[in-house]
Amino acid sequence: LQQAIEHWKSSWDMTEGGINRAPKFPMSSNYHFLLDYDYQNKDKQTADFVALSLKKMAYGGIFDQIGGGFSRYSVDGKWKVPHFEKMLYDNAQLLTVYAKAYKKTKNPLYLEVIQKTTDWLQREMKDKSNMFYAAIDADSEGEEGKYYVWTAEELQDILGDDFELASTFYQVDRKGAWENGTNILLQDQALSDIATQFSLSENELTEKINEINGKLLVHRQKRVAPGIDDKCLTAWNGMLITGLCDAYTATQNQTHLNMATQCLDALLEHQLEPENQLLHTYKNGE
Repeated sequence: LQQAIEHWKSSWDMTEGGINRAPKFPMSSNYHFLLDYDYQNKDKQTADFVALSLKKMAYGGIFDQIGGGFSRYSVDGKWKVPHFEKMLYDNAQLLTVYAKAYKKTKNPLYLEVIQKTTDWLQREMKDKSNMFYAAIDADSEGEEGKYYVWTAEELQDILGDDFELASTFYQVDRKGAWENGTNILLQDQALSDIATQFSLSENELTEKINEINGKLLVHRQKRVAPGIDDKCLTAWNGMLITGLCDAYTATQNQTHLNMATQCLDALLEHQLEPENQLLHTYKNGE
């Protein structure tokens, strides 16, 4: 096993995290395994690689900084430009990874990822049955990512006096610059550095960013939203139940446990047939 890991290390990107290539996929099972491997073997390089990868993914455009949830992959090697489609199975497995990492380290960034992801699941992915939809499309109005990107002018109009802080925090017209004058909101600096720059405590900065995110989310929800693949897949919901239980174990947030048990109740009610046959998919009551 150690030989396999040593061979694997040659492909690790120790600057940006993930595997040293583009496009970059989250590949949750890798980090899940490596968290266990480090626990068993106390391998500092492995621990450093996982921590770097989880931080860079959480900072990157692949994570929806405003609304939560991860896109399928980044088209570049820096987690900047996502393929904007969001899949339930990716986010289910990433909940497990970030929960395990949070349980180990108590890193507040991991807790933020867990909370934003579960908020997104509740807001945009939950079926009235209490199961969860399969995916959200990348496109809206025929244009990939249109729902998620911002011009500096838009942000200025919405945020007013808070624009300078938001612009610095989310790298507007800097690292976040994308196509046609738009920006993919992402992070590139530690919270402590930005707090110092604006003479704020880290708690004060966090409160300000949460307020900014709330304003931007309200504005974004007025746009034409991407389509939803609204079938509920039994297997992916099973993965999500695991992720939510792991999130509850790590955070003791009762909401995560309630989401998990309600989803499991729904699977047992709608998807479990006589003779213990488990149906594959559910949509519109069937």
